[in-house]
Amino acid sequence: MDLCSLCQKISPWSLKRVRFDHVRAPKPEKCILHHQSFVDLQESGAAGCVLCQLMCKSLLANKYTPFQPLHPEAPILLAFRQTYIVYLNVSAPQWTEIIVACGERWILLAAFAEEGCEAARMNAVAGRRPCDPGSREGFEIVSKWLQDCLHNHSGCRIGEVG
Repeated sequence: MDLCSLCQKISPWSLKRVRFDHVRAPKPEKCILHHQSFVDLQESGAAGCVLCQLMCKSLLANKYTPFQPLHPEAPILLAFRQTYIVYLNVSAPQWTEIIVACGERWILLAAFAEEGCEAARMNAVAGRRPCDPGSREGFEIVSKWLQDCLHNHSGCRIGEVG
């Protein structure tokens, strides 16, 4: 998987955590600059960066902000949103979603950690993804995680009502 030099720098320690309401793009001062413009992002994707390609396609698809125009000269800003799926005893920031904003248009990318990488060892990314989530092996891994959570994590609230 080829990444440009900017995408190679993205890590749980390089992005800022923001509160995110799923309505408005995060404030620019709460984000880091990824590319100077959408045009620059497109050029990076065209040069072979698979993450820039994903960001371009997702911003163009406009799933989350259907009424916001895409401004080609607007900067590409990144931040991360932490959801309630976190390990309570971990001091590192825990990613669950990366917010990519271009003007008022934004997208969310799910964050996963490869087994054995630094982010996974430090639990800095809350998500783990089996090789094939639709496979029997993937189902067994998720079932194992759920059982581990139910039996070993006193802070979990799975199955609580109200």
